[in-house]
Amino acid sequence: MTYSGDTQREDGAGRAARAHSRRQVLRTAAVSVSGSLLAGRAVGRTAAETSGSTVSAQETAPQLQWQATYRGDEDDHSFVDCRATDDGGVVLAGLTDQSSRSGVPWAVKLDAEGTEVWNRTYDTDSAAAGYLLGALPAHDGGTVLVGGRMQDFGSQDTDARGDSDVVVRKIDDGGAQQWEETHGGTDRDWAYGSATLQDSGYLFCGYTYSYTDAPKHDLWARKVDDDGTTAWEQTVGTDPAFYANAAAATGDGGAVLAGGRWYDTESERNQLVVKLDRGGAVEWRRTYGSSGLDSSAFAVVETDDGYAFAGRDGDRGFLYELDDEGRELSRTALGSGVSPGTLLPVDGGRFLVGGQRTVDDSDRRWLAMVGARKSLAWQQTYEVGNISTLAAADDTTFVAGRTDTDGWAGALPRSEASTNTDTESGDSAETDAGEDDPSSDDGNTNAFGPGFGPLAALSGIGIGAYRLYEGSNDE
Repeated sequence: MTYSGDTQREDGAGRAARAHSRRQVLRTAAVSVSGSLLAGRAVGRTAAETSGSTVSAQETAPQLQWQATYRGDEDDHSFVDCRATDDGGVVLAGLTDQSSRSGVPWAVKLDAEGTEVWNRTYDTDSAAAGYLLGALPAHDGGTVLVGGRMQDFGSQDTDARGDSDVVVRKIDDGGAQQWEETHGGTDRDWAYGSATLQDSGYLFCGYTYSYTDAPKHDLWARKVDDDGTTAWEQTVGTDPAFYANAAAATGDGGAVLAGGRWYDTESERNQLVVKLDRGGAVEWRRTYGSSGLDSSAFAVVETDDGYAFAGRDGDRGFLYELDDEGRELSRTALGSGVSPGTLLPVDGGRFLVGGQRTVDDSDRRWLAMVGARKSLAWQQTYEVGNISTLAAADDTTFVAGRTDTDGWAGALPRSEASTNTDTESGDSAETDAGEDDPSSDDGNTNAFGPGFGPLAALSGIGIGAYRLYEGSNDE
């Protein structure tokens, strides 16, 4: 395998040091199934939903300990990200009032049993819509919320929509805002992913029209210091459109980004992963999947062996595991009609994957476990909505997302999520490309391939709101 022009090789000592640093960070982070949170839209506390559910594996999916729906003062609610808190609870971030095309940034704190502790919305310019896409642990306590605002949100004329900017807020343990900083230029700049970096500061990523001379948008990543001011930024792209949907901090102080690149049509897109060092320089970048399909990467994490990301290639979901230079180690098929949106490493080399699955023309919440043998140990389809985020706490795995109208959250016990035996799951998953696999062995290339475009299911505005806003921006 050759390397693209901006790929940098590390010597053996450097790779060993980074692997050791990665293992230390993973140990201290205690990212395990015990603390995963499932969030989404729903109304009222109920028993775990089983009606219409589907399990397509030999193992039985664990039951939710609890689930409930949550609302703010407006209509149409969605949770997009969450973070576990030191007291065993969780802070959820999302958006309310999407149906009116205005958009209100929204955050909710829950305790370990799902009881609401506080419920807040955050002001934005009266002429603009707002959103939240990230809830990050702050280095000095509290939570950092990453989102944005956009002008003329409801306009169907893409030229009249004006600019959009990224907004970073710090809130205290009670949800009160402590500071706010706005990032962006004179054109449309958007964030989709965010991460708390290892040493200090926070990173957000998405795309930019302001900071590129290209006719399409470039991938844009910016690190901000602990007070929200800019530390550094990086753009990747120019031929013709690049973007990032997700980010994860790495043990060497840098970050890994996942997203995509597209060519001239929406059907020519590739999944994309970019590794940045602690100063924002590109260490390597690679694309994956078939260039002839509508593809994108939506979630990314660091692992003991390198990295893993979940994405979609055509109408099928996939989980890729990579070495520390981005070379493909394994690829697990997640099934047709699956759009994975969140990924969590768990004990024994396993991964929880959440997202959305289309069943009978209905988009439903979907959760699965990828076992150490690189096949689906179990999968579960719930009612309408999507699962957009997972978070690990001491005794619970939190899950969050939405139903058709409300923010929804639930929890899995750590023991049930992490101790299933690793059995093969028949045709539920594929570990290598085959007849039904739209990817091919040479799909992982150093050259950039087509991307999927910024996906609303991973953003703070939801699929419907994103389509209203973006329209034909990337004609």
